[in-house]
Amino acid sequence: MQDKVLYENLFTKYRDDSTITKIESYAKWSLPTIFADVDIRNGQRVPVARDFQSVGAMLTNYLASKLTQLLFPANQPFFRLEGTQDMGTLAMMIGSNEGELTATLADLENSAYRRIFMGSSYHQLVHALKLLIATGNTLIYRDSEEGRTLAYSLRQYTVLRDGTGKVLDIVLKERVAYSTLPDEVKVLFKGRKDTDELILWTRCQRKHRSKSDTFEVSQQVEQFSIGDISEYPEKICPYIPVVWNLVTGENYGRGLVEDFAGDFAKLSELSQSLTLYEIEATKVLHLVSPGSGTDVDELQGAESGEYVQGKAGEVAAYEAGDYNKIRIIMEDLQAIYQRLAPAFMYSGNVRDAERVTAEELRMNAQEAEVSLGGVYSSLADSLHVPLAHILVNEINPSFITEVVQGGITLNVLTGVAALGRSSSIQNLLEAANDLALCLPVFAQASNRFDKERIIDMILLGRGVKLSDVMKTEEQLQQDLAAQQNQPMAVQQGLDSPAVAQELFNQGIV
Repeated sequence: MQDKVLYENLFTKYRDDSTITKIESYAKWSLPTIFADVDIRNGQRVPVARDFQSVGAMLTNYLASKLTQLLFPANQPFFRLEGTQDMGTLAMMIGSNEGELTATLADLENSAYRRIFMGSSYHQLVHALKLLIATGNTLIYRDSEEGRTLAYSLRQYTVLRDGTGKVLDIVLKERVAYSTLPDEVKVLFKGRKDTDELILWTRCQRKHRSKSDTFEVSQQVEQFSIGDISEYPEKICPYIPVVWNLVTGENYGRGLVEDFAGDFAKLSELSQSLTLYEIEATKVLHLVSPGSGTDVDELQGAESGEYVQGKAGEVAAYEAGDYNKIRIIMEDLQAIYQRLAPAFMYSGNVRDAERVTAEELRMNAQEAEVSLGGVYSSLADSLHVPLAHILVNEINPSFITEVVQGGITLNVLTGVAALGRSSSIQNLLEAANDLALCLPVFAQASNRFDKERIIDMILLGRGVKLSDVMKTEEQLQQDLAAQQNQPMAVQQGLDSPAVAQELFNQGIV
C-alpha cells in the first residue's frame, strides 16, 4: 500500500543544499572519497574532485585513527556502569548479589565492549571519525542481530532537529537488490530482474511518551511501505546521528576542517599554483636567432660529439621559472602545515594500540580534550552513551529494559571518566611503591611513627579510596575471632592421625 507521506519527499525537505556544497569543499581538502556523490542505484565508482595537496588527507587519517583509539581502546572498556540507588534490585537484575555487584558490572562491561570489535565494526568507527572530522556529521547504525556497525555520510541521510539540537526525525537512503526483498514486496515491482537495484528508505521518528521518548522506525521501498513498524526507547535506538560540533539552532554539525578552512583554502590554492609553476619551470625551449644560418633540423638530430655547422650564440636554451619564487611558496606551505599539525594532534609517530598503557590513554584523552576544544567529551556523550546501552542490551536485554523503564538508575560514565578504574589501579601501584620505600625507613628511624597513619596518608595522597581497599571494622572483628578459634581447631585435629599429617604437610603444625 502506498503511504501518504513519501520518505523520499521528507529526505529532500530535510536536505540542506548549502551545507552539502560547503562540505564538498571540505572533503576535497581532506578526504574526497568519503563524500563522493555515488549513483546509489547502481553503486558504480564515480570520479571525485581531488586536490593538489595530500596534507589534509594525512592529518585527517591520523586524527581519525588516534581518536578512535582513544574513544574505543582495545585493552579496556570505553564506558563504566555504576548503580546509583536500589543496589539490591540492580544486583538481582544481572543475576548477582549486592556484595559482588561491582565485579559483576565490570564483567558486563568487558563482555559488552568487546562486541565493538566484531563484524568490522571498528573499521566503520574509524570511517565515522573521518566523516566527523571532514564533514562534521555521520549517522551510525548498530545492527545488533548481525553484530556489526555501519557509518553513513550526509549523502545518504538527512536529519531534523529542534532548537535545542534534539533529534526529531531521520531519513536514511540505501540501495537494495530486488532479489533480497521479501516475496510480498516483490509483487509490488512486477517485471523487475533479480539484479535490479531499488531505493530503500528508512525513517526514524521521535515519538513523545509519558515516561520517556521513543523512536519509531519504518521503511519504504521506493514509494511502498514494507515490514512492521518498530519502536525503540531513546537510549537503545540503533540509529545514532553524531556531530563534531553543533551550533545551537542548526540541523547539521560542523567539522574540524571547517574550523581551519582558511588555512586549507590557502594550502589548496598555493599547492595547485606551485605544481603548475614547477611543471612550467621544467620546460626547456631552444630559441633560434632570426636569419640564422644554423640548420635547426640537423642540430636537433645530431648525436653528442658530432660536428654541426653554425655560429655560437644563434641558438640559446630558454627556461622559465624562478627558484626564489618556488622557495618562498614552499616556505608558506610549510608554515601552514606547522599550524595545522598540532590542531590535528599530529606528532609524526603512532604507537600500536595494544601497547598503549591506561595512563597513556588518560593523558592522550586529556590532550584531545584541550586540543580539540571539548569535542572529545562531546563525542563521548553523543556516541559512547548510546553505544554503551545498545551493547549492554545485546548481552543482557532484561537488565537494560529495567534501566530504560526506570526501575533502576544507572550511570554510564564515558570519556575521561570511564578511564577512572584503570587510573585507580595505577594509583594503587604508585602507592605500593611509596609504601615499600617509606615504611622501612620510618620503622627503623623511631618507634614513635604510627604505621597505620603513614599507610593512610600515602594511600590518600595517591588518590586511593580507603573504603575500596580496606576491611571494615566488622570484617576485622570476624578475622580476629577466627584467629582466636584456630588454635582450638588445630588441637582437636591433632587427635586424628590423618588430620595431623595433613596439617603437618601444610606447615600449620
